Amino acid sequence: MYTISDEIEEYVSNNRIDYQKLADSSLDNCLSKMSITFCEKQCKSNFLWECFSDDIAIQMQDPFAVLKKCEIMESCYLIIEDFFNKSGFIFQNFADAVRALEHCTSCVFYIVDVNMSSIICFNDHDMLIGAGEAKKLITILPK
Repeated sequence: MYTISDEIEEYVSNNRIDYQKLADSSLDNCLSKMSITFCEKQCKSNFLWECFSDDIAIQMQDPFAVLKKCEIMESCYLIIEDFFNKSGFIFQNFADAVRALEHCTSCVFYIVDVNMSSIICFNDHDMLIGAGEAKKLITILPK
């Protein structure tokens, strides 16, 4: 079965974008750190974005027009939620992660810096969500 993760890998390989796919153990470790850093402790949802404890969100059908103009992170994780399957990548910079996402099927995604200080999420309700240092970005976006 061809997945969104496959789409991303195909795009970044064809466009010579430097990336690394996370092994399952590394993905689990990353998701655990994200949950500890950005989420309420007692949340039982399967979707990380439903558990953010201190975030700000705006509705936006096309987040890429705005995100392409941002340079808020250096090295970052890109986490994809494709239904209940998750996959992850490390990119050298935020712009490369956004370019890869822009060229694949719409999905729930998280871009989080490797220091776990900033996270951006786009969910299946067309909500662009920022937590941590990324909250500042969401507050200045046009509504």
